[in-house]
Amino acid sequence: MTILHPKKYSSLQTLCQNTIKIKELAGQIYISYLMKSEYHKKRLNISM
Repeated sequence: MTILHPKKYSSLQTLCQNTIKIKELAGQIYISYLMKSEYHKKRLNISM
């Protein structure tokens, strides 16, 4: 079992947290994009 240095460990932790935040943000952007595209599709179908 390896013992991590506090500094190394904390930087690793922040890196993981940042990755999670980025993933959450990307997910939100993707969902909003899908919602918009669905909305536009519906509008196109109605106008046709």
